[in-house]
Amino acid sequence: MEIKKVLHRHRQRLDQSFRRFPISVVFSFLACLLLILSIHMSLNPLTHENRLRFLGLGLLSLLGAASTLVVYLFMEGLRVKLKKNHFFIAFLWITCSLLLLDVYVQLQGPFLSYSQNISYFVALMATATVTILFVGRLYQDEAYIPYLTLIFQTFFRALNTATFLAVILLLLSLVLALITGRVWETPFYLYSLLIAYGPFFFIQFLWGFPFHDQDFNHFRLSSSLKKVFKNIFIPLSLVYQVFVYAFSIYSWVQGDLVRPLTIHLILWPSLGGLVLLMVLQLLDDQGWIHFFKKYYPLIKLPLLALLYYILIVRVLRLGVVEVRYFVILLSLWLGLVILVHIFSPGNQSKLLLQVLALFFLVATLGGPLTASRLSLISQSRQLENRLIQADILTAGDLTPNRQTPRDLQKEIVDIVAYLEEGHGFSHISYLPKDFSQANMETVFGFGPDSGLSPEEEALLQALSYRADNLEEFYMEGYDRMILVRDLAPSRVEGNLIFNRQGNQIYIQVVNSRKEGLVPFTKIDLDLLRERYLTLLRTNDQVSPQDLAIEGRSQGMDYKIYFTEVHFPPKDPSLGQKLSDKISLVLFLRDQDT
Repeated sequence: MEIKKVLHRHRQRLDQSFRRFPISVVFSFLACLLLILSIHMSLNPLTHENRLRFLGLGLLSLLGAASTLVVYLFMEGLRVKLKKNHFFIAFLWITCSLLLLDVYVQLQGPFLSYSQNISYFVALMATATVTILFVGRLYQDEAYIPYLTLIFQTFFRALNTATFLAVILLLLSLVLALITGRVWETPFYLYSLLIAYGPFFFIQFLWGFPFHDQDFNHFRLSSSLKKVFKNIFIPLSLVYQVFVYAFSIYSWVQGDLVRPLTIHLILWPSLGGLVLLMVLQLLDDQGWIHFFKKYYPLIKLPLLALLYYILIVRVLRLGVVEVRYFVILLSLWLGLVILVHIFSPGNQSKLLLQVLALFFLVATLGGPLTASRLSLISQSRQLENRLIQADILTAGDLTPNRQTPRDLQKEIVDIVAYLEEGHGFSHISYLPKDFSQANMETVFGFGPDSGLSPEEEALLQALSYRADNLEEFYMEGYDRMILVRDLAPSRVEGNLIFNRQGNQIYIQVVNSRKEGLVPFTKIDLDLLRERYLTLLRTNDQVSPQDLAIEGRSQGMDYKIYFTEVHFPPKDPSLGQKLSDKISLVLFLRDQDT
């Protein structure tokens, strides 16, 4: 009976969500189906193109679900506030619709072909989310923070329900995998997660989304949520600031302060801290809450200065790209919020979010100030400066230079790849009309794949090998077999001990007479990698026999077959890297037999 009640309750929620947001619900189911199909297609290499097609359509369906939700909420807002604010709300609704149209126009093919489209998508959803949050309570400041908090509560409630379903589906998937004998097949579990966090989560969120005419005059934050904020979120946020300061000092001592990781460590958690500040407006100003609201903005000031310093250095060195443009935009807004909280404490959340919406509107529809336009101008200048530095571009004429330093070659190749992917080269007058990465070597004297010696290419190449089954191994005449999966730094198998030190595997045997360990054999993983690479260049297919190692030691004949080998790329600047994964089978026999 309880199961029937649960199913009935969720069916009612589906009905309510479908009546209120029908197209959004359909898009969410369609996105889940298409993403599952893309995973299913990936199991067959012959359908790689179809997999990409389904994956692209699935992402577009996710965009459709979110965008149609925006349209529905604006229409609902129009019905409620048409008499007083029809011009402003209609302007926002039309603006977001134009943004949506622009995204679909920019998308080419079934997949996201250009990086700038991702920026457009982020801008669209950020702008839409921000406008939803303050349009619902446009002239009711006292109800705005409760409205925002209720949306967060709805989101996390839907997330908890979806997580509970995900756990159940994962357990069912594990049972199914055990029955079918495919325990480690990841698609089983990916299907479960997509179902739980796809349409099910979205429907739960839509069902609980607050209406615009809801009464917030007597809204109170639940006591359990208050405890979570006081005892978990605030202490964790303060401890994290200590970590960021320690990491920044360490980076400064190491001479590597200007790194992208520092930007991300400062920016994104800081935005979460600002959301926490908004919600804390609902709580009494006592204890940790008082300390956090008063001193958190001051604690962030030095980190904000460091953030701006790193951004300035990176912009001067690398120019502006779309992603960096939005990072700069969010950093500027973060600085504005911190200054407002320091010099004008109080509830300024609505105004700050309106400014954020304005920033994103400028980034997408701001003419010469858009992310796409500024990145185009900036990277074109970066390319011109690098070509002049390499003595390739002189007075508007191009002269190939094969002696360009390797680091400068890499910078030019990266800029060309970025421009080709997102902007093209028609705006650059000194380049040939048919210029692309394909004929880059003819124009510049080097290309994406040039300038590397065979030895360097080998170092930068990732190598993987896996035997299909044990039947391929030659076992005649051997009486013992030891199977070692995922060789760890130290492993005991029978009377043999496997020790892995660096790129060497030492095998020792327990000597019962001497009550100690004696060396048995050694495997050099560097030599194994070179041997495998040579085999790949000369053979169409590598068999287990090709990689086998055999010999005699301690009165025994042995033969080692490798069942799984994976070597990551070896970057000379980073030194030698260990192989990620080694699995092997060791066959033994006494020499007397």
